[in-house]
Amino acid sequence: KAIALAFDFPWTNKTLFYDQYVENKSFFENSLLSADGLPSPTEEEFFKNLQAKFKDAVPSEVFTQPMGYLSLSQPIKKRMVQASKLLQEAGYSLKDGILSKGSSKLEFRFLLSSPTWGRIVEPFIKNLKRIGVAATIEIEESSVYQKRLQGREFDMTVLKIGQSQSPGNEQIDFWHSSSAEEK
Repeated sequence: KAIALAFDFPWTNKTLFYDQYVENKSFFENSLLSADGLPSPTEEEFFKNLQAKFKDAVPSEVFTQPMGYLSLSQPIKKRMVQASKLLQEAGYSLKDGILSKGSSKLEFRFLLSSPTWGRIVEPFIKNLKRIGVAATIEIEESSVYQKRLQGREFDMTVLKIGQSQSPGNEQIDFWHSSSAEEK
């Protein structure tokens, strides 16, 4: 969440995309499955039962804050402060300009398939640096990019994955930890 807060969607949309986009508030935007507002009483009961059964399965903010819209009504400075606070709460501290936890530094690489993405990622990297996260860009030609993508040889990338209007088992294939090592 802290890293996502550092991405300035409103600025990027206005400056680079001439306000062409609307920020998604849900993974299944514009569908009956879209998360909208706070949970209904039935959903709240379900989440509380889930929370009781699996500790920390449902963050408490689900009951008090609508999901999505990380940047809605929050200027980037406020989000950067929130991101820093989240990282500090997670045990990170600033050492030589980079957040560290024990011997691990908070740093990662953006794998890109085209230098065109740089204009979007570079301002994000600048914001990440302000909160102590070290990020770099690696641009690969398409065949190397594809091989690295398949081999999961990256930390973050830009990727479009088509979804159906009635999601099913493919969600486990895409997002569950049991799929992490599969190509």
